[in-house]
Amino acid sequence: MMPRLRAVASISVLLWLRDLAALFHVSSRAVALGSAMVLLGAAALGIGLAAVALKPSSAGYPPELRELMLRTAFSTSAVIGLLIIVVLAVSLPPRTALQSLVDLLPVRRVEAQLGQLLPVLALGSALGLVLSALVIALASQILGPLAFWAACLLVVGNMAALQVLGLSVFLAASSLLSRRLRIPQQYATTLSGALVMVAALAAFSGDVLNLAARRGQGWSIGDLLVTRLAVKTVLHGSVLDGGGVLLWWAAGLVIFLAAGRLNQQSAGTGGIRLLTGTTPPAGRFLSAVWIQLLIAVRTPQFVVTALSMAPLVVGVRWLASIDMMALAAPQIASGLPAVPFALSMYALGRTVKYRWLGAAVHGSWSWWVAPTGVAYFLAGAAVGVFVYAGELVLGLLEIGDLASVAARTVLVLCAGLLGGALAPYSEEQGLSVAASGFLTGLLVIASTMFVSWARSATTDVIGLVAEGAVAVLFFAFYALIGSGQARDAARYL
Repeated sequence: MMPRLRAVASISVLLWLRDLAALFHVSSRAVALGSAMVLLGAAALGIGLAAVALKPSSAGYPPELRELMLRTAFSTSAVIGLLIIVVLAVSLPPRTALQSLVDLLPVRRVEAQLGQLLPVLALGSALGLVLSALVIALASQILGPLAFWAACLLVVGNMAALQVLGLSVFLAASSLLSRRLRIPQQYATTLSGALVMVAALAAFSGDVLNLAARRGQGWSIGDLLVTRLAVKTVLHGSVLDGGGVLLWWAAGLVIFLAAGRLNQQSAGTGGIRLLTGTTPPAGRFLSAVWIQLLIAVRTPQFVVTALSMAPLVVGVRWLASIDMMALAAPQIASGLPAVPFALSMYALGRTVKYRWLGAAVHGSWSWWVAPTGVAYFLAGAAVGVFVYAGELVLGLLEIGDLASVAARTVLVLCAGLLGGALAPYSEEQGLSVAASGFLTGLLVIASTMFVSWARSATTDVIGLVAEGAVAVLFFAFYALIGSGQARDAARYL
């Protein structure tokens, strides 16, 4: 089984590399080298984030506080990994050309489907570990060297196991909803993503947000969570708890293999019908914005993002009520309105095959650059405005924060556009979803670190100028790269 799994995974990666190579007029080896450099850059970024707080010491922390902080760290990493896999799973195509080809070969369904998912899981885990760097840095502050490295191993293992488990639940729920209950594929995907997200928050939000030390409390069912078992393994070296962690990892693998046997081809029809009945506006520019806006909002990613914003705002408000997290809550709150703007990573890939039609009408290959940016800004603003208003009502932000929030939304929008141009989303390549998200995440993290440094080294005004300059630079590269890709789009026909 493993040789065929590796073969399907290798073919999936190879096809994606060749698609990118043809799009950028370079060799597959050059694309592979660029991908390796991006992964090394991500590793360096994660190490840099962790090095900010790297002070290995186990002294000065009471045992109860150490356990509490580690629970929060491990659970935060788990939530990050599960949210990432939800985003990737919602964006995965239900059927690919490779799947149709493999169906004709003597390869079992489980091998074909899981082989295509392995590269996606690998990139998702890599991005989750980069975003968990600060969590690992926290562990370095409160643990000795040996316990710290054990904690790192457990964070990596938990990240992979929970993402595998989350993806398995998503596949099972999607198959049940679409094939058994006859729900259209788009709605089944949206509901399945929401189910995994709610389950992740329900399971781990208690340890993420509850920073009050537990004393004198007996055993509870929550003590069987893999994150709590991992914490006990690190702190007490318990063989029993370590065995529980291994059982979680094994269970994730078994469930993943079982989910791979399900037929993911939808039996339902139809799709998301937001803005039905709207009339296209007059004029080339406005009509182009209108069609791009329809494409943006009629996707499971947009619906899942919109539905998840309200619980996230409530969670941040709860976080702000805790003394130890009161300083971090405003930073998190200021970033929430920008989350919907990251959906721009899908902008270029969804319509790259049809851009040449507009070029024949407009007489320019770059006719779509500005309308696409405006459309995804409007789609993001349709959700972000309500998020900002809710945070104002809850006292998380103030009117004076509007300029910094707006600048961050524009920066995330442009980072998403550039990430989607460097690794375009494709309905025929599941790996393209992970690659687009991975690059967009790196661009957002790196640019945010640069802007924070500029603001701390100078003034807030200079920080806003730097943020705007980075956004303009991202947008310029997106326009340059995307225009070149559109000229070759006719080859897809």
